[in-house]
Amino acid sequence: MDTTEALPPGRTTPWQPRARRLRVALPALVLWPSGAAEMTVHSLSEGGCGLAWLGLPPRLGAPLGVQLGDGPAAVALRARVCWVRDDGRGLRVGAQFAGPGGTPDDLAALLARLEREAEAG
Repeated sequence: MDTTEALPPGRTTPWQPRARRLRVALPALVLWPSGAAEMTVHSLSEGGCGLAWLGLPPRLGAPLGVQLGDGPAAVALRARVCWVRDDGRGLRVGAQFAGPGGTPDDLAALLARLEREAEAG
């Protein structure tokens, strides 16, 4: 079933740029209503992340808790599942961040550190 709607002729919507996405291999602890598992984040932005998912696929809209990284620099966030797909390498799940579990600056600091590391090396 197609759920998209066409705009009337001559009508446009404003273009909204996407936040920069970093390709990463970052450990994550993911919690959802029926379980928890250690997974890997393969892409990260200020708005969400892509997870290499282990186990049965979650339902769209399911709430998640995502802890990015480990140790004192770990960042805990609330998220919702926004897409699920098998890309041939395994199940991938998109998580849209719904709000911080820590301070709002934690994610910005993590992204800045990962960008510096990517540029350095």
